[in-house]
Amino acid sequence: MSNKPITPQNKSAKIEVIFLGIDVHTEKQVVVRQMGSDTPQPAQRFNREKLIAWISRQQELAVEVYSCYEAGPFGYGLHRELEAMGVHNLVVYAIYETD
Repeated sequence: MSNKPITPQNKSAKIEVIFLGIDVHTEKQVVVRQMGSDTPQPAQRFNREKLIAWISRQQELAVEVYSCYEAGPFGYGLHRELEAMGVHNLVVYAIYETD
């Protein structure tokens, strides 16, 4: 897996995979990106429109883009939009156990 940065000399080279962890909120989405096996990068905040544009740019950088977010009151609209773009997205359901 190559994690070489994309520069003018190797702009046709893509990293193998980008992972995105998304925290979905009403007015903003917070995203943590991990490029290949590198350390996850600091969180970034986007509104929905800018998030979609930013994720589209991630697809230009990597062979595959995977994302996930926690199921909640916002439904599956974002999931369907990401999947239509070709992003491999998971909506996860957190189970909280109490003693």
